Amino acid sequence: MDDERKRQHLQRYLQAKGAGSLAPLVPLVSRWNEVLSSVPGLQKQNPGTHCRLSGLTDGLLTVEADHPAWLQLLQWHQGEILDRVRLAFPTLGIRSLQLRLVRAGETVERPNVVMPAPVKPELSPQELVQRDEILDQLDKMIHPNR
Repeated sequence: MDDERKRQHLQRYLQAKGAGSLAPLVPLVSRWNEVLSSVPGLQKQNPGTHCRLSGLTDGLLTVEADHPAWLQLLQWHQGEILDRVRLAFPTLGIRSLQLRLVRAGETVERPNVVMPAPVKPELSPQELVQRDEILDQLDKMIHPNR
């Protein structure tokens, strides 16, 4: 979801709740996936596609997950997530997290992003020679009688 759509969604949500200022929450919503991905146990899981922010009231940040397994993962890493959110956004005054499953019938919006294939850099001639030397040394260690 692009930043403009996130902002619009958040603005509608806050207006419906009668909440005050929108400005402090926009950076948190925009960087939510980055914050979750910075937690070591969640790095390779792509948590932003399964978890979303659903509210902030009196220092209580509410996070929703789309599956019980994701809810449990968030619970395991709750302290780390809270520490990283507090560090990245100290002005929000977040004191605790509330974790829950998405309400029945609602879905977590998943971005349709296609990840490009990784580009493997070519080795320089010097690196190729070093690689071959290391492979020869390993071969001699494995097969000393050759």
